[in-house]
Amino acid sequence: MKTVISRNQALGIPLDVPYADIDYMNHYEDFTKGDNLSGFPAYTQQLHSQGLQLIVIFDPAVEVDYASFQRGIDQIWHQVHKTSRTTVTHLRLPFDGMWIDMNEPSNFDTYSSMEEQLATSKLSCPISGADASLEIPPYPTQAVYQRSGGYLFSKTLCMLGKTARRSRNFYDTKNLYGWSEARATYQAIPLVTGKRSAVISRSTFPSSGRYGGHWLGDNTARWEDSQTSVIGVMEFNMFGIPYVGSDICGFNGVSNEELCLRWHQFGAFSPFSRDHNSEGMPDQDPAVWPSVANAAKIALSFRYYYLPFLYRNIFLFRIYFYTNHSIEGIHFFDKLCDNQDLHCYYFKNKCFIILLVPDHSVLNSQRKHFR
Repeated sequence: MKTVISRNQALGIPLDVPYADIDYMNHYEDFTKGDNLSGFPAYTQQLHSQGLQLIVIFDPAVEVDYASFQRGIDQIWHQVHKTSRTTVTHLRLPFDGMWIDMNEPSNFDTYSSMEEQLATSKLSCPISGADASLEIPPYPTQAVYQRSGGYLFSKTLCMLGKTARRSRNFYDTKNLYGWSEARATYQAIPLVTGKRSAVISRSTFPSSGRYGGHWLGDNTARWEDSQTSVIGVMEFNMFGIPYVGSDICGFNGVSNEELCLRWHQFGAFSPFSRDHNSEGMPDQDPAVWPSVANAAKIALSFRYYYLPFLYRNIFLFRIYFYTNHSIEGIHFFDKLCDNQDLHCYYFKNKCFIILLVPDHSVLNSQRKHFR
């Protein structure tokens, strides 16, 4: 982290919030700091002295034999536990915001092949009889599972499982898990730090935008994923979650100079703008390539120039969401009768257009559509 931050700062590339992934934890356990990171709190204070803020990741995968799990059960109310654990963690590492990841109820022993699942998994969900009505809906949905042969419980829990003190079926509450964690985190951090904070959540639900933002998940270092990031940003504006963006350059796979350059130019205009890389992959921060460093410096400098405009629009979004106010302007909202297939740009409150270069071969040949 020190190396990456230092080399980008040396080139004058704007940077205000580094993120600490699960590597900072002790054996990847929440609310802990690795024994080999004794200097991390002091380095965090150094970042603060430079005007930077630190966001750290938290996963909800707390095992039943982990002391935090039992404390949470003893305190019953999740908000009390969240606040107390956040306080302890902040004393060890003075972070400024939280990035909550992997917060979808999951069971990776639930396979798409039912025969294999029954043979190897401890969890068996009914696929026939009266109890199967929640597991197998009367209509198939692609969103349930992208591969053929999936069920509603694929990669998660049985839909007839009981939640909310056994008052609800899991079918009714599954999508509220990430939402409730975001709300609890949003409420806990100011009680600990005494100031406003930021929450980024992987799992969201309608009204999650009140409590935090969203990044578009583990994408891939491909031109196709840079294109779908445009769609994702526009979709989440429609969902009422305006603080959204993708992992610039791609999270999985090996990125390249031109893809990173174009993605940084475009990603600088997303409300949530972050370069994020997976473990074991080559470095892909802007300072790796001189051309990307120069492009990112120009784009991010303009981002800081227009931040008051972006901040104002987020404020207006919270007030006027239900009157069709969108931060990332969506073309077909404005031109309902336009039959052109446009998916690589959006506009900022009708003030200026952000156009993505969608492929390495179309820099000079792509047809632009302006009104």
